[in-house]
Amino acid sequence: MAQQRRLYPEVEVTYRDLDRDPIPHLTAQTLAQTDPAEAAAAEAVMQQFLQADVIVIGAPMYNFAIPSTLKAWIDRIAVAGRTFQYTANGPEGLAGGKRVINASARGGLYADPTNDFQEPYLSQVLGFLGIDDISSCAQKAWRIRRSIAPMRWPRRWPGWVRKKRLL
Repeated sequence: MAQQRRLYPEVEVTYRDLDRDPIPHLTAQTLAQTDPAEAAAAEAVMQQFLQADVIVIGAPMYNFAIPSTLKAWIDRIAVAGRTFQYTANGPEGLAGGKRVINASARGGLYADPTNDFQEPYLSQVLGFLGIDDISSCAQKAWRIRRSIAPMRWPRRWPGWVRKKRLL
């Protein structure tokens, strides 16, 4: 982010780290908005979203899906009458005109698309809000690569290896 800010100082960047500063998950109490501080915090999240032209989502894949902190953010921006509305022809997104870049990281390989609930979910929910300019990229198998990287193949195998059958 620092490099982007240096390259493009005219661009206003708002950085939100949902891991370091998580948004509370929805509960019956938060939906009722009986707490003025909670309502103000939810409105601040909504305004930040509505004012953004480009949104970059950087999130890991946890258990085939998005982190719960990202889901909590989505729950705050997916609000009937604000970012979508119900019409006689079905739901209509009100948050169009934005661009979303989804950059994800996955510890394993997910060649079977049925194991990826992250990208389809984000495309579905953002599309529901009226956002159709969505780009996705994924860093795959980072955990596998990281675990293999420290390995160094010896020039000469130790004695105990020479006595074993290797597959």
